[in-house]
Amino acid sequence: MFEESFPNLPNFREVGEGRLVNKDGEQVKSGILYRASRTDFLTDEEVKSFLGFGFKSIVDMRNKSEFERADGAKLLGNHYEPLVLKGDGAHPLKPSLRWGRKLKRSMDEAEKQRSDANDSRWVGKRYMANLLSRAFFLHMFYKVNFISRYLSLVLLAVDWLIGSHFFTKFFAWAVVNRQTLHEQYVDMLEYGKYMVKNILNLLLNEENLPVVINCAHGKDRTGIVVAVILACLDVEEEDIVRDYAQSEVGLASIKQRMIQEIGKYGLDKKFTKAEAESIKEASKEIKRRYGSWSNYIESTGFTKEDQQRLKQVLLVKQSTSG
Repeated sequence: MFEESFPNLPNFREVGEGRLVNKDGEQVKSGILYRASRTDFLTDEEVKSFLGFGFKSIVDMRNKSEFERADGAKLLGNHYEPLVLKGDGAHPLKPSLRWGRKLKRSMDEAEKQRSDANDSRWVGKRYMANLLSRAFFLHMFYKVNFISRYLSLVLLAVDWLIGSHFFTKFFAWAVVNRQTLHEQYVDMLEYGKYMVKNILNLLLNEENLPVVINCAHGKDRTGIVVAVILACLDVEEEDIVRDYAQSEVGLASIKQRMIQEIGKYGLDKKFTKAEAESIKEASKEIKRRYGSWSNYIESTGFTKEDQQRLKQVLLVKQSTSG
C-alpha cells in the first residue's frame, strides 16, 4: 500500500490504491491521483525515484510561510516550478523577506544548476494551495470575546517581532482544541471554498496529471480535499472513509515527530489521529447543510457541468470480459 521507496515521505500512497470504483461502476484511473505528507525531506536518491513516477504537479496545501519555515532540504524545488494558487490563477512564488531567505537561496541554487545543465525545463509545477483562508482564521478569531481578541493581537505582534508562537498557542487553547476534528474539517470546507474550486479546476487540466496532493502530514487538509474529489466522482462513502483512515497507518512511523510539531503550536495530540469517525461526521454535516456533496461542490463555484467534466478526466469505464 505505502511506497517503500520513500522512507522520508511518510503517508505517500495512491488514492484508493488504484482500485476505486464509483456508484456507476466506473473506475478511478490508476496511476493518476496520489497523496502524501510534505515532500521537504526527500533525499537525492528519493527525488530520482519520485521523478520516475512522472508527476506533472504537486498540490501543496500549506501557505507560503508554513512552507518556508518547514525543515528539510526541499530538493524537489530543483524540478518543480513553485507557484502560488490564488483566486485569479497561479502566480510565481516570491520568498518573503522575513522567512524566505533559506528558500530563496534554494531557488537560486536550483536555477544555477538548471542553467549549468543548459536545461530550462521544469518537469512540473508545485501549486501552493492554501486551504486555511483568511475567512477561516477570521471565523476562529470571532469565536472568542473582545478582550481575548485584543490580547491575541498583542500576542501576534510579539510573534512577529521574536518569531514565537504565542498567538497560535492562545487560539489552540481558546478555540481549536475545544473542537473535534470533524468540526475543523467542516470549517475548512466552508471557509476554503474558493481554494477547493481552484484545486478541482487544476484537475480538469490533464497537463497537471498525475498529481500528488500534500500538506504537512497528508492527513487533514489533504484528507478532506481528497474526500471532496472522490465524492465528486461518486465514489462510495465507505471507500472514501477507508482511504482517509489509512493515514493512521501511513503516519505511524512519525507519530512522535507529529506530536512535537503540533505541540509547538499548542495543539492537542488528538490532531495526530486519522480515525474513520472524523471523516464520517464531516460528511454527515456537509450533507445536512447542503443535501449532498455535489451541492456543496457546486456552492464553491465548481458547477454540475464541471463535475461531469472531472468525471470524464478521472474516471474510466471498467473493462468487461466476455
